[in-house]
Amino acid sequence: MSLQINSHFLNNSIVIIKSLDPGEEDTAMTLYNHLVSISGADSPRLEFHDASSKQHVFQILDDILVKVRSGMKPIIHFETHGNKDHGLHIFASDEFISWQELVDKFREINVESNSNLGVVMAACFGMYAIKPIKIFDPSPFFVLISSQDEIEIEYINEQIWKFYDSLFSSGSLEVAMSDIDEQFASFHAEKFFTVSVIKYFRYGCMGEAAQERLERLVAEATSGMTNLTTDQIEAFRKHAEDFITPKPEVLDRISEKFIIDKSKYTVTFDEIMKMASAAA
Repeated sequence: MSLQINSHFLNNSIVIIKSLDPGEEDTAMTLYNHLVSISGADSPRLEFHDASSKQHVFQILDDILVKVRSGMKPIIHFETHGNKDHGLHIFASDEFISWQELVDKFREINVESNSNLGVVMAACFGMYAIKPIKIFDPSPFFVLISSQDEIEIEYINEQIWKFYDSLFSSGSLEVAMSDIDEQFASFHAEKFFTVSVIKYFRYGCMGEAAQERLERLVAEATSGMTNLTTDQIEAFRKHAEDFITPKPEVLDRISEKFIIDKSKYTVTFDEIMKMASAAA
């Protein structure tokens, strides 16, 4: 059974944030001018910012948060350099914004936009922004498009232009994402969540792994207790079995925070269990 995600993404603005060496080709302004040239009456509103410092980037993101509360549905586009350990580099002030700091800012915006934040990083290692993500926190974006490797600027530009040309002509994020090469990877929040839950059910709640977890839970619950009867131990075991048994309410509980707009999430508990069983 293949994984199908049928949710939708709303977008009415693209905010380009640039931080490049003045000696480099100004790919950010070139992209902005191109987007202006292909814009029509129904195209997303465009903004352009040349970031002078880490604090300036935070101010831009805070301004986006305010605008989101008034209806903005943004794609935030970064034209800068990335480092897999340190985050995005702000050239003018020679500072790094860590992946964790970015995720925390994005999360605020994504929650306010009802999970309609897209992030595009025209930077090496931009996909490392997913490292701080946990499924027990609200998702920081609906989608992230970037690379997990160090790649040539010409390749980045080619893929970025292809993505936006497709987005503007089709009006569909899914179509635009399908038009870029696999080396320019994408993170889809609901797909990430679904795969994570499948793995949790398969490797934590089924088969030998579940039995080992069950015994560990019983041992932890009864640690330090003496003279327990067989009935008491059995009661602990039944409670532990109920705790690790996959059920719809478990999926609901896990998804409560990560999936911001649950009305868009279409994958059912039965579908997840079929995929978890198929992975055995």
